[in-house]
Amino acid sequence: MKNFLQSVLFAFSIVFVAACSSEDPEPDKIIGTWILDDATYFDAPAGYALSEGTVESVYGETEYKIRFFEDLTYERDITGSGGSYEDEGTWVQEEDDLTLTYDKGTTGLLLEFTVEDEITDKNLNITSSTSILTFSDAIFNDPQALDTITTQESYDQFIQDYADNINLKVTYAFDRE
Repeated sequence: MKNFLQSVLFAFSIVFVAACSSEDPEPDKIIGTWILDDATYFDAPAGYALSEGTVESVYGETEYKIRFFEDLTYERDITGSGGSYEDEGTWVQEEDDLTLTYDKGTTGLLLEFTVEDEITDKNLNITSSTSILTFSDAIFNDPQALDTITTQESYDQFIQDYADNINLKVTYAFDRE
């Protein structure tokens, strides 16, 4: 009987130790403040390869910051020479899909991203589709076309005649603050 009681106590102690040593789930790595390091445009249509590449600024901003909170809300601040822009809302991540939804009172839009790499303690890389107003490679490579811009009126006419709205993808590379 004594051996049986010791065996039962031993079994319970193993179960108790195993239950106590189980790790708490890791907090979501996206939680925290992220600052845009750079962005890379890619997947441009044929004839617009010069619109691809890596840039330090997406909107001409000096700082692009986004904060993700545990309660599934976010705040985004974009600061530049033209002033600053702030928005807030909710976020949802399902596998590689990350969706930001602006709160009512701002724009009410969804921003949909794909998480490109595993989110680490230091890096967050997300991709989305975007539309930009740009010029074809032929216009960029034609110095005479640019020489026609001498006044605001000629610039406006140049944009009207030669600028195209194209769709491409952009990967935002954020570093943790």
